[in-house]
Amino acid sequence: MCLGKVYDNEQGKPLMEDVTSFARQDGKLVFTSIFGDQITLDGEVENIDFGDSKIIIKKA
Repeated sequence: MCLGKVYDNEQGKPLMEDVTSFARQDGKLVFTSIFGDQITLDGEVENIDFGDSKIIIKKA
């Protein structure tokens, strides 16, 4: 199983680890971890790197 990490594009710090899915709801990004935790972010996906399991977010 490939789990991702969500990063802020400006600070480069991880916002969430062990991400299994994300969806767009009401114009926001909703990320869900393998543990069922969720974070909701304003912004857009800037880049996804499957090799490094990175999801880079550009915050609005």
